[in-house]
Amino acid sequence: MNRRSFCAIAAGSRLLAAEPPAKIRVAMIGTAHGHAASKARALRQLPAYDFVGVCRAHPSEPVDGEAFQGLARLTADQIVNDTSIALVAIETRPERNMEFAEASARAPIWSSSWRSSP
Repeated sequence: MNRRSFCAIAAGSRLLAAEPPAKIRVAMIGTAHGHAASKARALRQLPAYDFVGVCRAHPSEPVDGEAFQGLARLTADQIVNDTSIALVAIETRPERNMEFAEASARAPIWSSSWRSSP
């Protein structure tokens, strides 16, 4: 056995012993954007994500359809104030996207985790 073989085996065994990474908790604000349903389906199927819920941002937005079935219905405030949610997909109509994107960017998780040095 040479050094390269040893390093490859050592690195591989360490990866096998490591715990799987925690899932990224994600929520969606809005359901009216053209690809909201396909994004919801993808987030539900990808093993790295824990899709916790969806917010119907406006009464005119759809909430029916198989892509949204079984998801918790949350308010935008619930989503942006939940510090366990690390990713927010904004899927409102384009004219409303900025409002919700700005609110998400000001969410407590960002103000506490991305704070620069004291």
